Amino acid sequence: MAAQNSMERVKLGNQGLEVSKLGYGCMGLTGFYNAPISVEDGIAIIKEAFNKGITFFDTADVYGKDHSNEYMIGQVTLTYCDAYCLDPRQMICALLRVPFLRFEDKIENK
Repeated sequence: MAAQNSMERVKLGNQGLEVSKLGYGCMGLTGFYNAPISVEDGIAIIKEAFNKGITFFDTADVYGKDHSNEYMIGQVTLTYCDAYCLDPRQMICALLRVPFLRFEDKIENK
């Protein structure tokens, strides 16, 4: 499990939620800038970030197909929640952006 004291934490908003001061941007996991990595490798990367104390993950639906970033974050959350009987809201905060229409979804090939 993450060493919660190894990373400085800050309050996010006014609800009392605390997250790591350093976040992890997930855009590179699913091919936005580069070729996508495997789901297994993505999960391993997110687990390693969490184990280092990062609890704030930035993602959006436009970053990959089929919400793969959200799936990977969810798998890590489930793994640790099951293993340590924790409330997922106390473990990982994922910043999810508003849905975005991709241009290729609207282009018709004629």
